[in-house]
Amino acid sequence: MNKNSNLYQIIYAAVMVLIVGTLLAFIYMALKPKQDMNIANDKRNQI
Repeated sequence: MNKNSNLYQIIYAAVMVLIVGTLLAFIYMALKPKQDMNIANDKRNQI
């Protein structure tokens, strides 16, 4: 496939968006319990 064609660039960009979006969603879900725990600890410290 010609790497300079518009179709290649669009497909490449779409694949990269899917990969990076999936990675970010996975990291968000993996860190969510720690974020909730930190929010609860912060509320306790402010009281």
